[in-house]
Amino acid sequence: MTELSSQFELLPIVLELLDSINNKSKNDVVRSVKAFKDKIESCQRLLKTLPGTDLSKSKQNKLLQQELQLLEEKKKLLRKFENSKILHEFVTSENDQQD
Repeated sequence: MTELSSQFELLPIVLELLDSINNKSKNDVVRSVKAFKDKIESCQRLLKTLPGTDLSKSKQNKLLQQELQLLEEKKKLLRKFENSKILHEFVTSENDQQD
């Protein structure tokens, strides 16, 4: 589990809350409810800090498509560079100098 996803692990606190409802005093229940509420608020604050959460799903998809297109363009340029005469000449001259 990643560090971020561990921040959203609610089962332990819910189990503690249920246990306090069934087996403990009113003060323990109040403390457990407060701890649960604090955890939910903490999760909400964390969600608001994540990049892109202020964008609608369609805007996120549009941004994703733009980034994927940019990635493809960079891959094409890299392949073009790898196949370029200049690179081959440079590698050849480097190999000749090492011999």
